[in-house]
Amino acid sequence: MTKFLLLLITVVLSQSPLSAATVSREDAVAEGSQIDAAPQSEDSNTIGAGDDDDAMNESVNSDVVPFLTTLYENSDDGAVLMENAYEQICELQQNPINVNTAETEDFLLIPGLNISQISDIIEYRERYGKIKSLYELNLIPSLDPHLLNTITPLLTVGDVENSSRSRATVLLSASVPLYRRQGDLDGTYLGDPTSHSVRANFTHASGFSINLTGAKTAGEPFASNGNKWGYDNYSYNFTLRNRGVLKQLILGTFRGQFGMGLTMNNNFTMGKQALIAAAGRQTTTFSPHNGNYDGKHHQGVAAVLNLSRAIQIAGFFSWRYIDATLNADSTISSILTDGYHRTVSEMNKKNNSSLTSAGLHLRFHNSNTASLRYDIGASFVYTHFSRRLHPTYSKADTVPASKAYRLYTLHGDNTWNAAVDYKLSWKVFTLTGETAMSDTKAIATINSLLWHASRNIDITAVQRFYSYKYYSYYGKTFGENSSPSNESGAYVALQWRPMRRLVIGAYTDYAYFPWYRYHQPAGTSSWDHALTASLDVNRWTLSMKLRVKRKDETTQRLRLAAAYKSTHWQLSTMLEGCRCKDNEAKNGFTASQTARYTFNPKLSLSTQAAFFSTDDYDSRVYIRTLPMVYSFSYTPFFYKGMHGAVLVTYKPLRQLTTLLRVSHTHYFNRSTVATADRMIDHPYKTDIDLQVKWTL
Repeated sequence: MTKFLLLLITVVLSQSPLSAATVSREDAVAEGSQIDAAPQSEDSNTIGAGDDDDAMNESVNSDVVPFLTTLYENSDDGAVLMENAYEQICELQQNPINVNTAETEDFLLIPGLNISQISDIIEYRERYGKIKSLYELNLIPSLDPHLLNTITPLLTVGDVENSSRSRATVLLSASVPLYRRQGDLDGTYLGDPTSHSVRANFTHASGFSINLTGAKTAGEPFASNGNKWGYDNYSYNFTLRNRGVLKQLILGTFRGQFGMGLTMNNNFTMGKQALIAAAGRQTTTFSPHNGNYDGKHHQGVAAVLNLSRAIQIAGFFSWRYIDATLNADSTISSILTDGYHRTVSEMNKKNNSSLTSAGLHLRFHNSNTASLRYDIGASFVYTHFSRRLHPTYSKADTVPASKAYRLYTLHGDNTWNAAVDYKLSWKVFTLTGETAMSDTKAIATINSLLWHASRNIDITAVQRFYSYKYYSYYGKTFGENSSPSNESGAYVALQWRPMRRLVIGAYTDYAYFPWYRYHQPAGTSSWDHALTASLDVNRWTLSMKLRVKRKDETTQRLRLAAAYKSTHWQLSTMLEGCRCKDNEAKNGFTASQTARYTFNPKLSLSTQAAFFSTDDYDSRVYIRTLPMVYSFSYTPFFYKGMHGAVLVTYKPLRQLTTLLRVSHTHYFNRSTVATADRMIDHPYKTDIDLQVKWTL
């Protein structure tokens, strides 16, 4: 019996993840034709694609919102992470990834897709040849239906160069509040209370694209008071892909990542929940930056060159203005990244400093054997500020106790970071890591091990150590803090798929902070646990999320959700409870219902109603509101009240799509909303949002 068990374990460990798939390509395609899915035209390269690109837009909106919530809601900065990932998905929707030619790093651009799943896709492609239909992905056991519904609009099976067509898109967005903030009433705000933007995109069939985005938020001036060029913020870029050894070229505004992000990552990143499904993500890539504002994007030129099948080099150069709060001696006290320029004070800080940065990454890849593959890379990033940073400034040249946490942040006008990243894949194991050094000679390292124990079980372990003296202006990777500094910890996670339509995930994470944090002493720690489950039953998706976290205070959150999807109806019900305990217990609760009905391909109607009740801000709850195109909102609500919204999507013409959303929030136990310049002098607010999209 013992010998039999040992033999069984050996077989499991050496088994290919695709061993459960069919043994011939003909059987695979035949089985794929039996999948319960909407019919696809023979010349369609993307599920739900064809000539109706806006229908795909709506599909992405409806499926991505709950998917991103699952990945990021357990992160302290989950709202920001979700917005970045949502923008990334919208960009991929415009330029889908070809599953027949994509490499691992191309697939890594898709949030939530992990290394083992990417390996399964590539292995399936190598075993059966060119993938003829995206429905074949249903035959890969590690790709569950919920994930496939989200990623298929981002993929294509066709020859991009020969089957794609040139396309131009213009998106106009506006938000009109039916109220006035204090800053509007007393003249503190320099602009009108509306928000609006324009986004233009041209994608050529040969593989290049041009983007231009201009935007202003509520209270910012338009074509006046310092914004002589119209909008307060612009982003623009030209992107060229796959031209011989040139894999990618971007001119203009862009984001990027080297390795695991210790030296640079202003691209989208993974939170704790997302890491269960994304362990081992290590990529070197650049993405066009087309958002309304991002304080840490680049502006200049970036390129990736594949010098051979084994050697890749990537580099960038950037120069841009930044906003900063200045000390009395004109040094920088803090760098501002919120992008607000509504008041005279905020406008005086706009573009008062500049930042020059450059970076280089060299990667060597080896995959000579089927079971052993490895990558090793080296990166260097240099930044120079036009003014010296002095975040602990005081005339007495002493550091007050309130600024002790900033003692080891960046000082001076120059900084550099160098790192070595590495990845080793052997059978069912993937080891990924990066070790970096800053100009302060401090060390940061992160290492993850993914064990693909079987085609149904993935186990992840992550170790990290970020010295409190380590600093990287562009650094962003896995961790409890917003930057890789002042933290060491260990993370263990499990993802189990006992059946194709059931996914269970769990993680535990411990972190220790040796130095001071904001309003916290040195030598503190946190412990975070979470359990999730998702079950697809016919047209229903049932999910549960439980989280218990101890950091500064103990927080417990439980979320139950049910979603239904048919040809015309999409329904979603969510219940969430929160309990925080420090010196006293504080509770929060929310219940929300969302419904969408599609009358015909031209018209759909979405509605949402939510009740929330919390004791204070610490026990706040989050509600994902009805999304517009390129706009994702995961909004915190606190105190007691109700939120409702109606969204109408109408296509009067094949090339024209309009969206109209009316939302209203009413508080039961407050006489005003918000504070200071943002204060509304009554307990309710109503917003009207409008979008018009024209596609040629």
